[in-house]
Amino acid sequence: MVCTIGNPYSKLQDYAEENLYTKEQTILNSRWLGKGASNLGITGYVTPKDYEKAYRGLDRAGNSLRQQQANKKSRSGRDLTFSAPKSVSLLALLEPKAEIINAHHQAINRALEYVEQNCVFTRIGKGGREKQQTDNMIVAVFQHSDSRNFDPNLHSHCVVFNQTQGKDGKWRSMDNHQLYSQKMTIGMVYRYELGRQLSELGHSINWNQDGTFDIAGFNSKQLSHFSSRRTEIIDAVGIESSVKEKAKACISTRNTKRYISIDERDTIHKSWQHKFDSLGLTVPQPTTHSDKPKGMASLRIFDTKDLERSRQKSIDNSIQTLDSRDGKTRFLEHELLREILVQAQGQHQLDKLQHDVKHHPGLIGTEDGKLTTIDLYRKEKIRLREAKQIASKTIDKPDILELATLTFEQKTSPYQDRKDLNSDSKIFNFKEIKDPHSRISQAVQEYLRKSDRQQSKTVILTDTEEDRYKITSRLRQELIKQNKLESNAIRTNILHSKNLDTRTVLNIENYQIGNAVKFDRTSKRFNNKDLYKVVEIDLQNGILHLIDRFHSEKKLPLHRYKHRQVYQAQKRELRVNEKMHFLRSQYINGNQVSAGQSFTITNIKNKQRITIKTKGKLSIVKADDLLFSEYNYVDTLKKHQGKKIDSCIYHPSTAKSNKLFKQDIYKVASYTKRGLTVYTSDNFLQQNTTIKAQVLQPSMKLKGKSEVQHIDESQAINNTLFELASSSKYIALNRKLDILNSADRQVYNSPDGIVIEKNLQNLSIYYDDKLINFDRDFNVTKNEFSNQEIHQLNQKVSDIKQQSVEQNQNKQIQKDIGLSL
Repeated sequence: MVCTIGNPYSKLQDYAEENLYTKEQTILNSRWLGKGASNLGITGYVTPKDYEKAYRGLDRAGNSLRQQQANKKSRSGRDLTFSAPKSVSLLALLEPKAEIINAHHQAINRALEYVEQNCVFTRIGKGGREKQQTDNMIVAVFQHSDSRNFDPNLHSHCVVFNQTQGKDGKWRSMDNHQLYSQKMTIGMVYRYELGRQLSELGHSINWNQDGTFDIAGFNSKQLSHFSSRRTEIIDAVGIESSVKEKAKACISTRNTKRYISIDERDTIHKSWQHKFDSLGLTVPQPTTHSDKPKGMASLRIFDTKDLERSRQKSIDNSIQTLDSRDGKTRFLEHELLREILVQAQGQHQLDKLQHDVKHHPGLIGTEDGKLTTIDLYRKEKIRLREAKQIASKTIDKPDILELATLTFEQKTSPYQDRKDLNSDSKIFNFKEIKDPHSRISQAVQEYLRKSDRQQSKTVILTDTEEDRYKITSRLRQELIKQNKLESNAIRTNILHSKNLDTRTVLNIENYQIGNAVKFDRTSKRFNNKDLYKVVEIDLQNGILHLIDRFHSEKKLPLHRYKHRQVYQAQKRELRVNEKMHFLRSQYINGNQVSAGQSFTITNIKNKQRITIKTKGKLSIVKADDLLFSEYNYVDTLKKHQGKKIDSCIYHPSTAKSNKLFKQDIYKVASYTKRGLTVYTSDNFLQQNTTIKAQVLQPSMKLKGKSEVQHIDESQAINNTLFELASSSKYIALNRKLDILNSADRQVYNSPDGIVIEKNLQNLSIYYDDKLINFDRDFNVTKNEFSNQEIHQLNQKVSDIKQQSVEQNQNKQIQKDIGLSL
């Protein structure tokens, strides 16, 4: 990756060891950058003393520059690492070339200038509720030349310390949200500037469609000989894996630091040259103006108007690309800039492009701080209008297998996944199929029609373990047919809990030969870390005959050692690419895994060597380590309750009551962010005439005694809290009256004293000196109101929302008329 963000080392010596340098060499390859460093008089090389003080949040005199939290490990800063393309590393390091390394330094400078101008914020006000852009930071830059595999790798660690100076002159901690959200743009700025610098030096650049480049004269096969880390990562996760998976593998597969002497370092550098020569490669030389064919020297001399037209064309093409490729009708300024840099391929100065974006006549700002154009605005309104028309249609007599698509408008929210920000609607499908086997088959086929990326975000839910087993079995059969699960399989044991309580665990009829017993406590006879197998049952005396892993026999009177779990042993097959999850917490190879933690089987050699990937890391386990695990393709609603879902396929049980059925549909709909498909029997809609309204408007009040009776007080208050959060969010987005509002913060003050504040992470409501706070998923994180006060507050907020809706409808009519003219 071009730009990564991680935690900095605590001492300068660690950066010396990271690149096999001495401390003196590290200092000579370091420098201070940033307006914040200049304000404190910190310039020149990075010394251990200055680095340690900046790391601790102190100035040179030892005064604190940020709030120091007692008994807590404070965040010291972030390490932004910029890596040059492999061809640039070879060009710069084989025969050290100062001009190439200097081009890398200049690109680093420009990228950090962009960070300082666009990504540095602090929090001010009571509780840090307001963000303030500060435009200054303290950065220590360390230039390195090697990878941990001793390959040539020109890169720089830029430690951005966690302190910045506010407009009032006071130093505070930094807010890193923009640093992470603009990471890809920051990396693109570095890459773009590096390419421009090298072009100015006369080097030919081969630009790719994604904005990456290499020096002309090298091909990917040649470069791979100097990229052993890339080979290791590809071997671990595959060439088709996502950037995120490769980034995780980069950490999980990297070698531990090994310190070498200066002599060994010289030997390593000589090995690069030897390998380069053995491949028959030559170092590309820059082209001077005298070497260029006639007319080439003047290619970069354009008329000012020609340059402006060229930049304008790049901007227009980028807007069109964001619409056609990503489906975005509105976008953040840095998203547009990143796409422009991809398409410009080093032809224009960065500051000129930024200026043209800010003064582009066709770009208009939106209420949520984004950019759009008149044409894109019209397209968005047409799409929303069509969505409303679909939502207004009723379904009277659905046919078997008829797809009933119900759509409602949903405001774009910063709480959504960044990649889903352009999703303006949530789709609910009801598919009625009489035959239960066909119902399962259709649900499985819908899942398989999705892309791998969509499948990773889709959850299949059902109500019973029996249905879960049937759907899983059918789905695995289809995955085997499609070769997504490898044909070679091994059969292993799995232990399923029999879920016996303190009464039923004493009943000998609940035990069978082959069951496994695990004790919760260690005693003189049994160890709580071992499993014991039932080999004989003495019905007359109520005694189980058990054997341990050493095949020693032990007797268990049922009325003793009552704190135990009983498991049913079953056989199951495992294949490569199998999706699994652990059923309980345990230690594997010294590392703890938790109940519910998912993993994927990536390789199977035998029962003693099974490779799994969990949380981005690869581990080799034995079949016995997976006794308490199961397939992770289908889950039950009971186990999945409360977890947010991007997309869901729900197969409810036909045996549940009508009221419970409607209540569970309501729950699943509230968990799901984007799309929900429900597979039901053929009499579903006829028996549930009100379900459409409930699903389409999860925040509406349930009407009618028959529907209120099955909702307890806890659920009723949860529904009210959801209404309150939903209404408050709408008000904050649409009735922003506070002069301090920004793209990341909206505040509304009502005449009767209600204050609603929304930022990227929280939604807060203040009234009568009391506070209720919601997180990004509308979960309550703090509540000072009673249930009765919550109902009263919800009514007040609902009235404000209704007024806002009416006002916005009138404004929208006027705006549509103006646009049509």
